[in-house]
Amino acid sequence: MKKISGSILDFFVAKKWVVCEDEDYYEAYAYAIKDWMIKLIFIAIVTCIAIFFQQVFEMAGFIIGFVLFRRFAGGVHFSSSKWCMFFSILLCLGNCILMKFSTYPVVAVVVIVAAGVSLINTIAFAPLVHSFDPKSADQLTKMRKLSFFSVGTCFLSAVLTIALRNAHPFFYSYCFGVGMASMTLLLAWLENNISDRKEYQS
Repeated sequence: MKKISGSILDFFVAKKWVVCEDEDYYEAYAYAIKDWMIKLIFIAIVTCIAIFFQQVFEMAGFIIGFVLFRRFAGGVHFSSSKWCMFFSILLCLGNCILMKFSTYPVVAVVVIVAAGVSLINTIAFAPLVHSFDPKSADQLTKMRKLSFFSVGTCFLSAVLTIALRNAHPFFYSYCFGVGMASMTLLLAWLENNISDRKEYQS
């Protein structure tokens, strides 16, 4: 992937579509191209999965819920973007399988658990940002409020799912997406605790 992004950037530079003043600019542009390539590959794969399972709206609901919550609340980040894409695809696949083959009672239990877990994790951990992305106190307060807003929409989706047995699958996929995203908060908290303990012991 790095070689491909480098080749694309070299082509852009040769065509004078991009000007790289020094090595830092080159590395930044190459990283941006690689990042976009991974995103496009991810979109292509999850689109194929959604079409295969006939779960386009369900996939959209899950991704919106997951990304929206992650944007506000933060969460664990893998060191490699490839691993991040791999596990994101697994989650999207799991959502499609769940929504395709589960009966209503199972879906109802899932959205209730997802809503409850998202609330607990948000109260306990949100927002959880990395040291390389520092935030001011005002920004953190805003992110926490938006995290609870996301959880609120999750609860609304859960209520609609339970109250209306024929509610659109988008709603409970959205709820499941928020719930799964909130679990990355727990994982990030565990990761930080383990890192702190190792530093303390050393």
